[in-house]
Amino acid sequence: ASYRLLEAAGEEGLVHVLSNLADALAFANRLEDAEPTAREAVQRALVTLGPEHRVTARARAVLADVLRRTDRAAEARVLYEVSLATTQGVAGLERSHAMTQSAYGMCLLDLHEHDAAATQLRAAADFLDPPTGPPTGEGVTARITLARALHERGEEADALIQIERALVALDPDTNPTDPMVVLAKELRDAIVAADR
Repeated sequence: ASYRLLEAAGEEGLVHVLSNLADALAFANRLEDAEPTAREAVQRALVTLGPEHRVTARARAVLADVLRRTDRAAEARVLYEVSLATTQGVAGLERSHAMTQSAYGMCLLDLHEHDAAATQLRAAADFLDPPTGPPTGEGVTARITLARALHERGEEADALIQIERALVALDPDTNPTDPMVVLAKELRDAIVAADR
C-alpha cells in the first residue's frame, strides 16, 4: 500500500514488493492469490521498466514459478526462457540466473524433456553448489531435481552422486524429518533399487 501511494516514483520498488508477495503466497500454497499478484508485477515492470530490465526478468520468473506449480508448464516455459535470456551473462545477476535456471529445469522435467532438464539443472546446481568445494544448501533443490532427471534417464550412478551430495548439505542426522531430507532419501532408495 505504501509503494502504491508513491505512484510512478516507487514503481520499481512496487514491482519488487509485488514479486516478493507473489513468491510468498506461492510458497504458502495460496496460488490463486499469487497469480494475479505476479501478473500485476510483470505488467507494471513491462510498462515502466521495459522488457529487458533485470526486475522484469525476475517478475517473469516468479510468474513462471506460479504457473508451473499450477500445472501450466508449457506457459511457464516461455516466461522462464525470456527471463533467462535477459539475465544470461549479466554481471551481478549470476545467482538469480542460476535460481531461475533451476526452476526452468524443473519445468522441463514436468514436460518430460529429461535431457534438456538435466542440462539446465546441472548448470544451476554446479553454480549454486560448486562440486569442487564442500556441499552448500543453496544448490540442494537443483541437485535433488537433477538426480530425479538422471534417474528417469537411467543414469543411476550419476543420480546417486547428486543425491548423496544434496544429503550431505541437508545434514539428515540433524534434520531427519525435514521434507527435503525425506524426499532425498526416498529418491536415493529408488535410485539404489533401480541400480540393482
